[in-house]
Amino acid sequence: MPIIPSPRYFKVRADFYHQLGQLLYNGIPPAKAFKTLVKSGTSSFHKPSLLAKAQAIENGYTLGEAIFHGPWPVADSLDRNLIDTGEKSGRLVEVLGFVDRYYATIGKVYGSALGRLAYPVVCVHIMALATAAVYWFYNKFDTSGAIRQLLLTLIPFYGILFAGLYFIFNQKLAWVRFWVEKFLFPVPVIGSAMKSMAVSRFSMTFSSMLAAGAGVEQSLKMSAQSSGSILLARSMNSVIHRLRDGLTISSVLRLCRFFSEDYLVAIEVAEESGTIDDALEKLYQQSLEKAENQLQQFGVWFVRIIYAIIAIFMIVQIFAFAGSYGASISNIIDDI
Repeated sequence: MPIIPSPRYFKVRADFYHQLGQLLYNGIPPAKAFKTLVKSGTSSFHKPSLLAKAQAIENGYTLGEAIFHGPWPVADSLDRNLIDTGEKSGRLVEVLGFVDRYYATIGKVYGSALGRLAYPVVCVHIMALATAAVYWFYNKFDTSGAIRQLLLTLIPFYGILFAGLYFIFNQKLAWVRFWVEKFLFPVPVIGSAMKSMAVSRFSMTFSSMLAAGAGVEQSLKMSAQSSGSILLARSMNSVIHRLRDGLTISSVLRLCRFFSEDYLVAIEVAEESGTIDDALEKLYQQSLEKAENQLQQFGVWFVRIIYAIIAIFMIVQIFAFAGSYGASISNIIDDI
């Protein structure tokens, strides 16, 4: 993933997984599916990379390995875990549909939020230019000072904006992910959306691994890692050994202190009735739908928060301008 991804990054990946899933659903082998995407020209993804992945499959790689192989890997490591379990469980098309929907949702909300921010960002630049122009005029046409004033206004704004996007999307630094989750999970809407997305990925992976015949302990551990939440992964690692003491799946999940009561009750009932696979499928669908709704709400509130921050920023600039203007008037009066 890029340091700061664009909405197109998520759209390209969503389209790729959607098209690949459709081809596999229609019975086209994976290697031929990659070549078909190149020949059809419908995929926006890097075509030499698609050919390299087709070659990798012909050389004996699994689909999960091939997607992560070569230049411009399509998948992040979290996606690879999902795809690997989908292959082993015979539910690859379903997993690809889930990943497609996951990226499409993030890209849609992210793009919508950035689009709504266009007007306030323009206002910030107009205010910054006006402040620099006033500085230039009242300091006897000091061009270098005006440019410095412009940069001092815009650099903090862009610094905060890019730092926020970096810490939200960066998945490589464990300590970054830990503190982002620690800070955002308790926050209404966005925290709930992030948690629901993690739960949906956990449920999908867990269901696929159980269907593939993997052991419960291995399935829980891999599913927590595939969730994308470092808090869940660390919690699971600290309690997974309790399965050997005779604890049920629902009891171990409860010890993680990550899942909602409704989720835990559903798992507990499914364990008793022997329908845990069906329950996990329903839970991942419910969690994904909940995350989508919450992300849509966050898109609206995020823009409102940014508007408020920009309004405060502009008020500060107005007071700073008024102060410098008053000082200039005082200097002129003193000179007289």
